[in-house]
Amino acid sequence: KSSGREEPKTEENAEGAGKSGKKKTLKEAATEVMKQLERENFANAYEGAVLDRKKESFTVFTDKEDNRKADCEKHKVILATIITNVDSRVAWFEAGITKTIKFFKDRAAQEEEYVKIMTQGLPKLGTFFKDEAKPELLMNFGKALDECDEFHVRQSKNSEVMSKFIRKDLLEDLIIPSGKEFKKQFDTLRSPLDDFKKKLIALNLERLKRQKAYIYAYNEAQRSNKITKDRDMFHKEMESVINGHEELKLLKAYATQTLILLNETVKLLVKRISDIQKALTLYFQKYTDLYGYKASNPEVVMQLLQKFNSTEEIQQMFTIKNTLTLDEIKYFEQKTGKSEVTYQDVYNTLTAPPPAIDILASPLVLKSWKATRDAGLLKSTRNCFVVVTVDGHVLVIEKNTENVDIIEGCYILGMRNLKIVNNEDRKDFSIVEIMEVVPGFLMDSKTKLTLKFGSEDSAEEFRHYVYNYFNSAALDKK
Repeated sequence: KSSGREEPKTEENAEGAGKSGKKKTLKEAATEVMKQLERENFANAYEGAVLDRKKESFTVFTDKEDNRKADCEKHKVILATIITNVDSRVAWFEAGITKTIKFFKDRAAQEEEYVKIMTQGLPKLGTFFKDEAKPELLMNFGKALDECDEFHVRQSKNSEVMSKFIRKDLLEDLIIPSGKEFKKQFDTLRSPLDDFKKKLIALNLERLKRQKAYIYAYNEAQRSNKITKDRDMFHKEMESVINGHEELKLLKAYATQTLILLNETVKLLVKRISDIQKALTLYFQKYTDLYGYKASNPEVVMQLLQKFNSTEEIQQMFTIKNTLTLDEIKYFEQKTGKSEVTYQDVYNTLTAPPPAIDILASPLVLKSWKATRDAGLLKSTRNCFVVVTVDGHVLVIEKNTENVDIIEGCYILGMRNLKIVNNEDRKDFSIVEIMEVVPGFLMDSKTKLTLKFGSEDSAEEFRHYVYNYFNSAALDKK
């Protein structure tokens, strides 16, 4: 019913009149205002929900990362303790071997010096009481003195035999080759650990870099809702998680090699000390053969050498109590729930597989699908996951498993620039062609991907997400 009054002009009906030439009623203008407010309220609610998800994900991730980092650092310290103890024990042991070698060299030199004195510098007793003009004088005494000279000659020959035996049989054929073989095998076991350490340092620096980028992206999300591709929170979180997982895998390999070093070093030292034990036994046996049992009386020495159990003695050097600190032992007791920890427990703890992490379960993921991407090369395809994130991006992640794994490639496409390429001739509706068109200064940048989903329903669901994005208030906030 007309009241004859002119309706008040508003921006809305003024604008409407300008566009259509028809004046809007107050009710129509109010309805449009309410719709606009509803859209803005929905947009604000959507943005709030996104921020809530980011806060949730950030809190969960940082807590897990702190725990993972603490365990990693603890394991690194324990492995450093084991390696340091192995190195110091080997160095101490080799110092003893070096002194043993010097002992044998000095003994050989003593015998050689005795030979030299007896054959070159010692006067002949048989000539002291010999009269060339009257040889019958003190003839019997002279014979006794000649025999004395022969005795010393025989003694010098024994010393010569002993010297050669020490240098060749004990040193050249036994102790020195044993030492070279020990060093060769020990270095083979030890050198990879230095490479692991360097890789861990580099990986840790990379982790810190990615974590810093993740935190920066989170802080930026709190300040502004303008999210660029390089600040997609899920992508940054995924990079950090994968980097941390790689560190865990490398640390596991590092621990495995360290414990192999420990185990094999014990075997090598048992062999090394057994060779020294053998050399000493042969030395005293030869001494007895040359100079007689009564002269040397090596019975006590031989019994003690035979009684020595090289395996038990070396293993005692590397027991857990002699290798780890009390705090480290308590750590394994807490991890295993045992009061007496074995090296098997240490191995199981340090080399336990990293926990399975489903990165697609992140609150930052709105939806994900398994698919394959047409690589275009010889009609090859690559397994991938198609992920829609709360930041309005589609990530096509090329990888084989849902759990953390090495990513072969990753495309990040902005939803606001994404289009579904319609192909009326396509018969397989599980295949979706998408194209991202990013406006440029001179020309647009285009990225086109062909994705085959596991089913037509999955493909339709993905299309639904893309289409609905353009009709949602979220677009207005980006």
